[in-house]
Amino acid sequence: MLPDGVTSRSGAKLRHEAFVYESDEQFSAQMSEFLAGGLDEGAAVVAVTSRPNWSRLRDALGDRSSSVNFMDRDECYVRPAKALARYDATLRHHLGKGVPTVRVVAEVQFGPTEMEWNEWTAYEALANRALADRPAWIVCPYDARALPRSVVDDAWRTHPGVITSGRQPSSLYEGVEAVIRALAPRYEALPELEPLPPAPNGQAFRDLLAARLAAAGLPGVRTLDMLVAANEVYANAARHGGGGT
Repeated sequence: MLPDGVTSRSGAKLRHEAFVYESDEQFSAQMSEFLAGGLDEGAAVVAVTSRPNWSRLRDALGDRSSSVNFMDRDECYVRPAKALARYDATLRHHLGKGVPTVRVVAEVQFGPTEMEWNEWTAYEALANRALADRPAWIVCPYDARALPRSVVDDAWRTHPGVITSGRQPSSLYEGVEAVIRALAPRYEALPELEPLPPAPNGQAFRDLLAARLAAAGLPGVRTLDMLVAANEVYANAARHGGGGT
């Protein structure tokens, strides 16, 4: 039985699965079958993979590969927010042409550091909510030979379904909030923070902060960066929080 997808309020359903594989042959067989099934049902078909996996899928699909939209994962997975926006735009583009659904092979580029692993794992969790309104079936391949064990294990937490020897619902699937909370870094309080007194308006706030930064000996470029960032925070507080103090 296929696992349930993530259902939006409008009733559209995103199917989001992880595919854990351990050989090139396993990848080619499973993902080419998935893409071919999409072509058979009249779906738009997208493959976001590494270039070596492009070749494997093209060889497996033969002439039908010309109907697949291939995208380079190294260009797609630059920043999580940008990747989500690009997927949303891609799905809307294809669905706008009248296809019933979109099938996507989405091979995430997790990067070399633990911080990047956590960022992209959080991205996988957020995709369930960000794309929930799209009638799409997305399968994310995880190469167990190359990825850290912790990243592969987290695939069970971020995908409602997992493909190993067959399709199965993930018994370890967690909601977005739980995944993000677990991955969020634990920041310690900074002992040298100095509070500023209330300021009556934005100009007074900027003048006060600039004077404090100058007294602390902060270089001019750093001072300007800090003033720009702090001014945005002040403006948002004044606009949305009922005041800037």
